[in-house]
Amino acid sequence: MQRILFLIFIIFSFNLAFSSEVSDLVAKYEAQIESEINNQNKSDEDKYYIYALFARELMALNEYELSKKYYNKALESGEKAEILDMSEVHYNMLYIRYMEGAPKEELKSLLSIVKRVTPEQSNLKVKTSLEHWDKIINSDQKLDKDLLNSFYGFNYSQEMLKKYIKDKDYKKAFLLLPKKLDKANIIYKVQHDILQKLIYPDKTDFLCLPVLNKYPKTITYTMQICRYLKNKSVTLEDVEKQILKESKDKSYLISALKDIK
Repeated sequence: MQRILFLIFIIFSFNLAFSSEVSDLVAKYEAQIESEINNQNKSDEDKYYIYALFARELMALNEYELSKKYYNKALESGEKAEILDMSEVHYNMLYIRYMEGAPKEELKSLLSIVKRVTPEQSNLKVKTSLEHWDKIINSDQKLDKDLLNSFYGFNYSQEMLKKYIKDKDYKKAFLLLPKKLDKANIIYKVQHDILQKLIYPDKTDFLCLPVLNKYPKTITYTMQICRYLKNKSVTLEDVEKQILKESKDKSYLISALKDIK
């Protein structure tokens, strides 16, 4: 299963020129994912995260119909596993149906589900996003894609990422990363690389490497992390020292790095 997901995240990170190529690849890995899940008898919790991650990639490719299929599979598995917070799946289902031109009554129904299941609604980012959806659905206002570029915006997703990483809920943290990371800032890329290494230990296509190759002498904490992930050319103590010196608020990454085998 790991090998298949490795390939998915590698392939989906490329900007393919032809939609036919994307469709062929999607069909190929869809079949392999289903086969591996059935053959390896994955738990319902594992199925939830696998389906939700695959659905996110499909959504990023604008493969909305297939993305809905896998979000529904995720919801079904999540309910069986009694996963309490599936708010991102519901949120993205709302986004997909909006992009498909669903009628307002359906969007209102989907938004009511999002409001019912979403935690932390006192958070300003969450509140702002939900209010924005109300305006979109109840008026002719267009979707502000910058506002909704990630689940609830950079600040909120960073708060939740930090919480999940501290709690060692690495799969949940991985789900909060933006759907497209090729142009994301280096913080997101390093978080992705750490979480990827924890979830898929054999994967080595780190997003931080192009930056490290461009600035090979820099000793910023992000590049020290990148060196550690790449080949451990620096010690964990070196990384920890630079994090604490440069950005103490990122110290939560230290415990995650210590969990990498």
